[in-house]
Amino acid sequence: MPEVFTRELPPNHSLIQKCSRECHGSVLKLKFSPEIAYRLYDEFREEQVVAGEDGNYYVTVPYELNHWTFHYLLSFGTYVEIMEPEEARRMFREKAADIVKKYI
Repeated sequence: MPEVFTRELPPNHSLIQKCSRECHGSVLKLKFSPEIAYRLYDEFREEQVVAGEDGNYYVTVPYELNHWTFHYLLSFGTYVEIMEPEEARRMFREKAADIVKKYI
């Protein structure tokens, strides 16, 4: 259709789930492969994404460590690695192991 609409969003708008007050400061440090860079700027705020000298992208974002978060991160496939906190790495590893068990 020839009609065009201007999308107006609040300055701090993000499409990703924000950490609620119950989050207790869980901050994920994520490393993304350059192949998924196109998606990062759509899903995270620009100030959360840093292009590394190694070609990877690093995102620091507050999240609750729950099923929603890990399912969301799984949507990035092999292009994401949780760098910190160690608890999140362990939980993600367990989730991935559960998936693998279904295919053995």
